[in-house]
Amino acid sequence: MASIQFAGQLARMAGQSRMKPELLQHINSLLIGIGAKLVWVVTRDPQNQWSAPITLGGDDSGVPHEIRTAVNTCANQAAETASMVCREPELLPGYVIAAAPVVTGPSIGDVLIALLPTVGPAGNGGDWAMVVAADAIAKWQMNRNSAAAQGQLASLSSFVNLTAALNQTDNRLQSAVTLVNELKKSIGTRQVMLLLRNGRSGPFRLTAMAGVESFDRQSSTTQAVEATTLGTENEPVFWYRSESSGTDQSGVASLGNLRNFCTVFDVPGCALLPLQNAEGHLFGWLLLGLAAHQTASVQLEKHFTQIGALVAGQLETVLKSQRTVSRLCVDNLRKTVRKQWARKLGVAVLLALLVLCIPLRYKIPAACQLQLTQRRFVAAPYEGVLDKTLVSSGDVVDAGQLLARMDARQLRMQLSGLMADLESERKRRDSALARGNVAESQIARSEMTRLQSEIELLNDRLQHTEIRSPISGVVVSGDLDKAEGAPMEMGQNLFEVGPLEQLIVEVHIPEDEIQYARSGMPVQFEFAAFPFRTFQGEILRIHPRAEVIDDDSVFVAEIALDNASGELRPGMKGRAKVVADRYPLGWNLFHGAFESARHWLIW
Repeated sequence: MASIQFAGQLARMAGQSRMKPELLQHINSLLIGIGAKLVWVVTRDPQNQWSAPITLGGDDSGVPHEIRTAVNTCANQAAETASMVCREPELLPGYVIAAAPVVTGPSIGDVLIALLPTVGPAGNGGDWAMVVAADAIAKWQMNRNSAAAQGQLASLSSFVNLTAALNQTDNRLQSAVTLVNELKKSIGTRQVMLLLRNGRSGPFRLTAMAGVESFDRQSSTTQAVEATTLGTENEPVFWYRSESSGTDQSGVASLGNLRNFCTVFDVPGCALLPLQNAEGHLFGWLLLGLAAHQTASVQLEKHFTQIGALVAGQLETVLKSQRTVSRLCVDNLRKTVRKQWARKLGVAVLLALLVLCIPLRYKIPAACQLQLTQRRFVAAPYEGVLDKTLVSSGDVVDAGQLLARMDARQLRMQLSGLMADLESERKRRDSALARGNVAESQIARSEMTRLQSEIELLNDRLQHTEIRSPISGVVVSGDLDKAEGAPMEMGQNLFEVGPLEQLIVEVHIPEDEIQYARSGMPVQFEFAAFPFRTFQGEILRIHPRAEVIDDDSVFVAEIALDNASGELRPGMKGRAKVVADRYPLGWNLFHGAFESARHWLIW
């Protein structure tokens, strides 16, 4: 009888619930009524991620960590097996954790969990109550999805009538008013509003509101509508509030403008849909005030997003067809061509076009810089004082040649002190052993071990006081004459050594020109140090990834350059020209300006 009464009450409450949070609270009250100590629910978001258990009823502030872990385990098992999972916690004898999956079609939407007594109205751990409750949630969700699908089908079929009505409008305002009124009837929302901008970068202004012929643009209501677009990206935004609590269900504090809109128009939720043209440019927003049955539904969110895309395409087509400026430009051009002077001008333009069609090699201008093909950094082997430096920048060195020496006097002094301490601890150990004091002897032995480790470290450093060159080449950097006697940190770079027989020229090709360059192309370059000499080379390779050099995004191309005379030095800068393929003269001269104008006018 208890199970029949529970099922009947649950069926009545499910029929009265308009939103899912309201249904969950009804189920919570029924489970608490039959003796449940705590009730949780685990939900799955649109990205197929499971949430942490959300407490529906009861006080979980004093729940031990082991119980929470058991709740998580039961929820995971129920979601994986799609079946009821029960577990008796050791810390709460007489109770059972029951987890029931909510199966909606081929997937599991939620997991209902409760801490129920093993005796009393629940009986047998409350398996029957959890199964009935989970089944009620599943049926409620499927009925809601079915109703939503029918509404979507009806709204999509009525979109044909909306298209026909828009095609009969004559101006921008009439198109906007027709759109919002027809759209409200077709999709069944509480309100539909259209916000458009003048130009390509102006603010979005309220243009039309369903059921309203005129409105005050300075009123607080209009300002609340226009504020919804502030700080939003070019993506659909949905916001819902619970009818029972009036709280933000999305948990995103930045959606305060949408929350304010729902409060002003007294709607349980809203949808802000971007209107973009074929090039991806945002030219308007569609703001929907949703009804209660249209909130918190992933299926309806996808449907409204699809509606927004359809409306954007149709509205863009209608607005373009109403433009008359292009027709006026064409008529004026035809009148100008009929004049005599225009014909002469046309001949001159034709000749200029023929000259501009002559194919010439395009030369990509770029900055360049000399770099070593190989470089090795010589660092301080340990923290200490630099005693003597034996080379300077520009000196030619061989592999293994002595470059500098570290001061070993302080190391020897420390070593002598440690040796004395070691001998003292050895005597202390022997004396303690003679007295039979085992504890003191152990302490002395530990101290001896520590001192021996420090002595080994100092001996190792004494063997590395001489700093030598790892390769043969030229000292590129490392003027440390004034640093003699100064303390050095371990790992601090002292010298940079590299061979100068062959260098690499790095050509910084601008990002907007990389499409015309490739490996094997000849390059002409000159350096500021030799302004009257031109060097030649060929691109060996182009780095696949762009780099930011001198605040510009460039692609680095490498060219090998012989330097047998040694007159060139790493770091020298200059200018280079990559000799690319042949293009018409007009393209060579004006393609950069054309691309800039295209991005400014069209993009």
